[in-house]
Amino acid sequence: MMRLQRSFVLPLLSLSAPLCASDVSPCCSVDYTYLTLSLLILILLIIAGILRTYALRTRLTQLKNELHNRDDQAKLTEILFENNSDPIIISDIDTNEHVVRVNSAFEKLTGYSSDEIQGKKLNILYSGHHDKAYYEGMKNAINLHGSWEGEIVDRHKSGYLFSKWLTIRTLFHEDGHPYRRIAIFSDLNDDQESRQKIWYQANFDLLTALPNRNLFMYRLEKELHEIERTRLPLALMFLDLDNFKEVNDSFGHDEGDVLLREAARRITQCVRKNDIVSRLGGDEFTIILPGVNDELVIDKIAVSLLSELARSFDLHGEKAFISASVGIAVAPTDGLSAEVLLKHADQAMYSAKKEGRNRYHYFTPMMQDALHKRHQLADEMREAIKNGEFVLYYQPILHVESKTIHKAEALIRWMRHDGTLVSPADFIPLSEDTGMIVELGKWIFDEVSTQLKVWREHYDPTFQISINISPVEFRSDSSQCLKLSELIDNQSLPADAIVVEITEMVLMEQSDATIKTLQKFDHRGITLSIDDFGLGHSSLAHLKKFDVTFLKIDKTFVRDLETDNDNRILCEAIAIMAHRLGIKVIAEGVETAAQRNYLESIQCDYIQGYYIARPMPSDEFAKRFFHPIVKT
Repeated sequence: MMRLQRSFVLPLLSLSAPLCASDVSPCCSVDYTYLTLSLLILILLIIAGILRTYALRTRLTQLKNELHNRDDQAKLTEILFENNSDPIIISDIDTNEHVVRVNSAFEKLTGYSSDEIQGKKLNILYSGHHDKAYYEGMKNAINLHGSWEGEIVDRHKSGYLFSKWLTIRTLFHEDGHPYRRIAIFSDLNDDQESRQKIWYQANFDLLTALPNRNLFMYRLEKELHEIERTRLPLALMFLDLDNFKEVNDSFGHDEGDVLLREAARRITQCVRKNDIVSRLGGDEFTIILPGVNDELVIDKIAVSLLSELARSFDLHGEKAFISASVGIAVAPTDGLSAEVLLKHADQAMYSAKKEGRNRYHYFTPMMQDALHKRHQLADEMREAIKNGEFVLYYQPILHVESKTIHKAEALIRWMRHDGTLVSPADFIPLSEDTGMIVELGKWIFDEVSTQLKVWREHYDPTFQISINISPVEFRSDSSQCLKLSELIDNQSLPADAIVVEITEMVLMEQSDATIKTLQKFDHRGITLSIDDFGLGHSSLAHLKKFDVTFLKIDKTFVRDLETDNDNRILCEAIAIMAHRLGIKVIAEGVETAAQRNYLESIQCDYIQGYYIARPMPSDEFAKRFFHPIVKT
């Protein structure tokens, strides 16, 4: 190129010199020819450069338009994806078909947000409605053809099932390698009523209206996950009706259905509000008991179930009798998956059948052993009531200001004929669970009434004895609570001779029966004392509502008075509050002089505990604390 430029310059410079005819030599014609050729080449090069510049600009404009169009297409695709009324899922084949993206319609249909579903496998929607073969067929079709279409039932995040039409397509790279799956749903349950009907049929037993196996397994898994948060055990009961086949064969299937519906109703009435009763099929039922921190709750429900199902069934005028065998498994001890726990409860149920039916059996040997001992103690207790093995001990209550004793608390003791004592901590809860507390309560009242008449006549005409009324006894229709005032009159005792001690729980219960009884106590002038005050949640409003005479500060606060400043402050606050309301204060569990001195300093009215005396038989009590009345 540089050589061409030089060749152009030299001829052009020669044009600047003057020319004349005489100067013309034969070589001049050569210069004109060379000049013409050079100019022609120069013009061609300039035109070629212009054409190349124009082509480059045209290509740049085309690329700019193509990129602009692609951006528009991407935006359009994004708008169509997000605003499509049909739910769409995009999954990545290279990452084992985990979800890459979902649109807002998917979130509305399934209840799962994009953040919850992204990176997860689609089995999060599995309902259990289809068997394994159904999904294998779907998988084979996709691998063979790259696509699949069909109806499928999935589970919403909240638990209900919904039906949809599913279309799956596969996207391929240019080399033919699959890299994306696109799934599009069409909801088949547009009508809400139809949708609810399908959900109900898929999750509930049509005969009993109880959750079926499908919903039961879902709820069980959910409750098992809750154990990690609550740290409270869960019990699963597997209940099978004994002799149901014989009833079904004898009375017919229609009457058998009547019995199953009634059995379902009775089972539901035996459990707590948050427990879940299901019918697995046939004569098999399950009960989920979440948040169980006391095995006595399990036992109480199991006993109630056996009792209710052993009652006769009225089948259109005919009486039918069955019983039940109940197996119990407890999570996490007996398993943390729904399948394992159900299997163990089933095994425990068969153990109950082998042992004679009409009973319940734990899967864990240790719990079964505890159950056996509990049943044995209950049998012994019934015999002890008949044989008169129960006695009353009396613990004195000291009036702090006068240093005199005009009150005592009656405490029941179980003394076997061999002289051994059974702890009240063992037999009192058992008596409440079995209902024997009602019979014991009647015996205690009769004994105290008899003792009071003797002591008032011979020693102290103003003497009071406190008796504890169990919450179970308070609620019982057969309890003497409502008739207490009449019973006191029948014993020729004044209304204030017996102090009725109830817990804060009874005061707070506020049921119609409780309010009616307390109002009757108030009307008849029966002295009322609140036991274990400070452990519950009673309010001033409840204390003012009924005529409460005494508050008993619980021994757990008294025990640490010497070392715990908070307990000292609490005891003082209770005393001040009670006195402002005109209520006297009794502190129980007093064991040391230091405790007595502090309670005296906060003007506690009465103290009770080992520092004064342990509970003792009536004859010993009379010898230590009474002097005969000298009649003049």
